[in-house]
Amino acid sequence: MISLNLFCFMKNYSFLLFFLSISCLSQSKNYFVYHSLINKAEELFFVQNKLDSSLYYYEKVFSDYDFIFVKDLVNASQIAFYSKKPYKKYIKQAFEQGLKIGYLSEIPLFKNEYKK
Repeated sequence: MISLNLFCFMKNYSFLLFFLSISCLSQSKNYFVYHSLINKAEELFFVQNKLDSSLYYYEKVFSDYDFIFVKDLVNASQIAFYSKKPYKKYIKQAFEQGLKIGYLSEIPLFKNEYKK
């Protein structure tokens, strides 16, 4: 009798876990959308020469996603630096995501920043 109750409890518990895991997965961020927005930001900068629009798309991605690829933060910081816009927030966020300080020395735009 006890084992039957335990079986029914485990069956219901398993169903609940399955339902919750499916629910959580459906709410996770879609990185296909992430990459399409990053591509849009790069297209706006490199092809259409729309600097502010490009930074807008980067900002949107960076605010919507928890995990951000370091290369995207570095690209955004270079675009902002080139455009004479605030860029240090992107570098700071890149450090938080794992950027190593030595990498800045390899980016021509940031040679002086690296020395600081």
